[in-house]
Order: sequence, then structure tokens, then C-alpha cells
Amino acid sequence: MNDGAILVKLGRTSVTLLIWLYNATTGALETGVTITDLNMDYIRIGTDNDVTIAGETNLTALANLTDAYAANKAYEIGHGAYRIDVPDAAFAVGVNYGSIIITHDDDTILPAKIDWYANAVNDLTAQQTRDAMKLSPTAGSPAVGSVDKHLDDIVEVTGVDGEGNVAWIYQLLDGDNNPVPDVLVEAKVSGIVIQTQTSDVNGNATFYLAPNTYDFYATKAGFNFTNPDTEVVS
Repeated sequence: MNDGAILVKLGRTSVTLLIWLYNATTGALETGVTITDLNMDYIRIGTDNDVTIAGETNLTALANLTDAYAANKAYEIGHGAYRIDVPDAAFAVGVNYGSIIITHDDDTILPAKIDWYANAVNDLTAQQTRDAMKLSPTAGSPAVGSVDKHLDDIVEVTGVDGEGNVAWIYQLLDGDNNPVPDVLVEAKVSGIVIQTQTSDVNGNATFYLAPNTYDFYATKAGFNFTNPDTEVVS
């Protein structure tokens, strides 16, 4: 029996599975199996742990590998692989997991079993996904507590969105007026960090800001800077 396991979205229809059939005596992959000698059964374990056994259904052959889905049909692909079209009822909602079992009439072929588990994540609608991620329910109307609303709040409090077209150079010098490189500089409005830059070899930290009044905070081990340093960017 060649066990395997897959995740399936509950309620999915027209599901086609790929299985391999093995000779019961030699264990080798079996080719040339007569499709009408194969039978399919499925078992469903419900959310309340009740068990449903569908009952064995005889498979019939598809004419071509590329044929449209047809429940309880099969086709030999080659090299021991077979296409199996599983009835929609196997994956209907209301269960946690189940099994698809393929058997042969005279048991010369080992049974093939595929276990499947409900993929609860895939049951989410697009809107449920947005809700779970705390995104705005609709464009332009962010919900309270959503990521979008927090971003809007920053703009409302600061009046800026963190980017601007004013190139503002903030220079860091030591007590001897020598440039200090590698200083971490934060530009804040109302205590909220709008942008962060690091000074270069000339002690310059270049910001691109919207016109506003900013508090600059500079930090580097071994140095003491005046924090905050309030500057008007215009």
C-alpha cells in the first residue's frame, strides 16, 4: 500500500489525484492494469469525529489523459502511475480529514491509500484574509486597529508620511569641529520616528523630508550629542 498525505480545501470540486500501483507479489510498479478492475472507496472523519464510509465504487476508464474531470474515472499515465478522478462528495465540508482507497478485484495489486487533511487556511475568503491581517476592509476606509489605520494615524499626527522632496543635510561634528562618521540620526515628529540615516565620512546624514519641524536625535558610542536638536525643514 503506497500511503501518502495531501492538504485539500474543503468543498473543492473536480479533484484529480495521481497514484502509483504496485504488484502484490514483486512490489514492482504495475503497468497495464485494467481500469475496470479497480475500485475506489473513501472514508471521511467528521468534525464531531463521526466516521462515514462511502462504499466501494467500480472505476471506469477515461478515453484520454487530457479528458475533462469525471467522477470515478481513471486513466493509466504510464510507469505505474494512474490518474484518479475523486467524487466531489469526498471533500465536502464538515470533516477534518479522510482517506481515498484504491483496490483491485483480485488483490494482485496492492491497495493504494491517500490520506487527506482539511486545509483550514485555504477556506478563508479574500475578505477574511484581510481581516486576519488587520488590513483595511475596503480601500480608503481603514478599520480601527488595522495596519492601514495605524499608518494613517502617523500621517495625521505628524503631517508627513516619512518621505519628502526636501534634501536636508544634518552634519555631525565633534568638539574640535571634526566630522563624525557612522552616527545614527533619527528625525522625529511628535515622538514618532519619521526617518533614520547614518552620517558619512564627512559627518553628513542626508534626509529627504517633507517641510515640517523635526527633532533630530544623534547616537554613537563614545560621543555626546545635543538631543533633541530641533530644526525647521523647508
